[in-house]
Amino acid sequence: MAEMIGHALDRRQAKQLAADSVRAAELLTSLHLDDFPGPAEPAPPEPPALSRSWQRLRQLASADRRAEAEATYAEAQAIYAEESHRWNLLHEHDPHEVIAAVDDALADNVSQSACIDAGSGPLGNYVTVVVHYPGPEITDGLVQAGSGTRPRTEKEKIDLYRRALASTVIASAKEALVYAPAATEAYVVVLRYDLQGRRKRTSQLDAIYAGALSRRVLQVDWAANSPQDWMFGAREARFNLDRKGRFRPLGDTAGDDLRRLVDAVAATHADTRRRRYSREESQRLMGSQAPEPFESTCACPGCGAMEAHCLRLPRTGEPKWASTIRSCASCGREWAQA
Repeated sequence: MAEMIGHALDRRQAKQLAADSVRAAELLTSLHLDDFPGPAEPAPPEPPALSRSWQRLRQLASADRRAEAEATYAEAQAIYAEESHRWNLLHEHDPHEVIAAVDDALADNVSQSACIDAGSGPLGNYVTVVVHYPGPEITDGLVQAGSGTRPRTEKEKIDLYRRALASTVIASAKEALVYAPAATEAYVVVLRYDLQGRRKRTSQLDAIYAGALSRRVLQVDWAANSPQDWMFGAREARFNLDRKGRFRPLGDTAGDDLRRLVDAVAATHADTRRRRYSREESQRLMGSQAPEPFESTCACPGCGAMEAHCLRLPRTGEPKWASTIRSCASCGREWAQA
């Protein structure tokens, strides 16, 4: 009887993990469908003469209170003047203002993203975005198969990774163009750490994609268009696919401009390299972890990385309340979710 109960629990956990895997995959492949609000135009403060509360204050308040209100209004006017100045700079495609606005907008993205450049060239105004994307491990997971579950096949993993990467590239370009209203195109560069060497223990940063997308990407009907077609058809698109369709590092074929960018980013990360969590550390921390609901996207409790994390079933000795164990590709930390 105990064996039957254990088998039923294992099947239920597997089905839950399959459902969680599907939800995570849906999130990864639907990012391009988001609409971004864009920067809000500053609103001038209401003049005291037009404010009912101000009129009432003038009748009842003392001279000190009126002086305080006038000072508050003067401060609001100064803030509005500064915000209006920055608004104008943004629409004039001032590089510093554009980089600040786009970088701030990208800060909450699922994949770590940053705006590193903005300016003008022969084809118009541009903005450059760098995206740090996780490796193929994010496609690990179970899928429903009849009344049971099974791991994703290699072909399914490759297809999911390509669709997820395309969705991220399109979403990054859309958000950059919305927050850089005078830009004519967004140049998106995707970087990834790949394991190198015979034993695959050395992690090396490299570019796996680069391409420029015009403002037309903001008007696309995605019900009738494929994000992959737009990603691969971008101006100056650079990518390296193997025979199975997997993304490989561009390496020396990236070109001097991309190589310099990769080297600069790698040098920056060398000073702030995330420490790796051992399995023993993760298990110890998981043992005292409070129940946490499953979320399609969340920050790693170890390093804060927002990349989608790979999922697996709980093992013996791990929290009994858990239905899913998440693993962070950036730092190796594992934690449980219900």
